[in-house]
Formats: sequence, C-alpha cells, structure tokens
Amino acid sequence: MSRYSFFRSFLAGAVLLITAYGDAKNATACENHDFNLVRTNVLKKLKEKFPQYAFDITKVTFSPGEKVPFWHVEAITQSNGKELVVFAMHYCEGSVEVTALNPYHP
Repeated sequence: MSRYSFFRSFLAGAVLLITAYGDAKNATACENHDFNLVRTNVLKKLKEKFPQYAFDITKVTFSPGEKVPFWHVEAITQSNGKELVVFAMHYCEGSVEVTALNPYHP
C-alpha cells in the first residue's frame, strides 16, 4: 500500500467517524426536543391541511431514521362516525410532513 493510498484510507475513515459522531449528536438533540413544541407544530400543520377536522394525537415516538432523525406522530379524527388516522413526521428543524387521511385500524 502506497503512502497516498494509506493517507486516502485514513482520511476517508476520519470523515466517516466525524460524520457518525455528528449524526449521533443531532439525533440526541432532536430526541430531547420539547415534546409540546412537536405536538403544537403537528396540530398546526394538520389544521392547515385538514381544516374541517379536529385531531387527537394518540401516539408520538422518536425515530433516529437512517439519515434524518424525526418524531413520528399518529393522530385520529372522526368523519361520519368513522375514525380516520393520519401520520406526521416532525423533523428536528421544525418542519412537518403529513400523510393522507386513512381509515383507522387499531
């Protein structure tokens, strides 16, 4: 192995180690996020997307994700006597993505 190959391998390993440390640190910071902020942001997004419904958050779990950590949120509502469920992902920087409403199956 030449010095150049060794240096490249060493540098690549150092970059991976630093990246892994940064990802773990970010996941920990996200996991310690204010739970009320997560809940408030998700309910705000649900009200924007589905203004005709009132939602109850039934489950909140943290997921370190493969690349980006996030909070996974389950919320239910009712329409014509049937329960509907929607899932949301609250990312650490504060953005929220929601799925479509689906029939609820416990």
